[in-house]
Amino acid sequence: MTAAMTAPAPASTSPSEASLQVVPIDPARWPANPGQFVAAHYRWVTLDLDTGELALSADPAYCGPDDEQLRKGELPRELRGHWYTRGHGFPTPMPRRMVWFLCRYDDLDADQATRVLELIAVHARTVLAGQVEVPERSAPGCDWSLEAAIAVRTIAAITESPQRALREPSQVGSYAAVGVLALEDAFALAPALADPQHAAATDAELDAAAAKLAEHLPYQWAEQPELQCAAGHADRSFGYRTIHAVGVLAALYRYRRIQAGTLSVCQAPVWFAGRPARLAVVHDDTTDAELARLAHAEDQAAAAAGQRLVGALAYLQASRAAQRDHIRHRLRTARGDRAALLLRVDAWGDPADGGDTTRTTTLAQLAGLPASVVAALRERAHLTNLAAAADNARAIVGPTGGAR
Repeated sequence: MTAAMTAPAPASTSPSEASLQVVPIDPARWPANPGQFVAAHYRWVTLDLDTGELALSADPAYCGPDDEQLRKGELPRELRGHWYTRGHGFPTPMPRRMVWFLCRYDDLDADQATRVLELIAVHARTVLAGQVEVPERSAPGCDWSLEAAIAVRTIAAITESPQRALREPSQVGSYAAVGVLALEDAFALAPALADPQHAAATDAELDAAAAKLAEHLPYQWAEQPELQCAAGHADRSFGYRTIHAVGVLAALYRYRRIQAGTLSVCQAPVWFAGRPARLAVVHDDTTDAELARLAHAEDQAAAAAGQRLVGALAYLQASRAAQRDHIRHRLRTARGDRAALLLRVDAWGDPADGGDTTRTTTLAQLAGLPASVVAALRERAHLTNLAAAADNARAIVGPTGGAR
């Protein structure tokens, strides 16, 4: 972590031009109170970040409890693809469609449903406005701002107890910010938390790291008192409490950009796409050491061009792996040159083909040959190589023992 990482983060921005569009409650279609315990999937709130549409819906045909679907944890068909906000962190990128289910105990008539929807709309506007762009990321998608995350939790609080929300609107969501912390704030409080490996990580690696951190901060992070206090866990009598981080995707990409300094970050596929000749030197038998040397050379060439190349070694390894897979496929289907191909694969010493004790069996299965045949081919090749080496030595030294 550098001092630059503690600089203020860019302001939250909304990438969508859509303003909130509240779908009004239709009293004629709003179902009457069933007069009994009802399933949670009976009424729901949806928010579409792309269209800005907010709706509170209910099944007009509902006539009694049905817990089977709820026990299975399944969503109604019309809600598939929505993020069900169960409170287990804030996934990245920010889900585009969200759903909340209303508490099963609270009955609402059409007028009350309208008033609940008005309460939710206030916070839905915050969610829409609180989307954070991640311009360094090649894939689409936005990240959470702290305000958007708290607003989502506040909507959850309203739907968990809508009647209470109507009675005490000022008390709604009083706990919504507890246990939520912007990763930028965590970095500012504890700079050592940043992983230096993220400075040279690819987009895919940063996305994977962000997804993991977004579930909850690791224990070794979250146990720190300053982070517990920042997340609203002022009372430490119960010890460690979970902290959910938001803005994780934006924070990691920003960290990588800052570490790149004046260089612009360039992904390996983009770099090599315009330089096919540089990739042509990689073959199936290129060694790990040679790949490392080539990757280092590409890093230097990119820096000279004003770019910070990320993922070069992994990309070169993937190119070699693709060529090796092609050879393995030929080995499975070839007949005449099977022995030569098998020895070629064996010479790689690739862990993908088994370790020292299992490679013979693995190659035998790959080539469709008995393990004894593979061992015999390897031994014959070894003896041939020894004989060739001896011939070369005799040719160099000469028949009388003097060097030619």
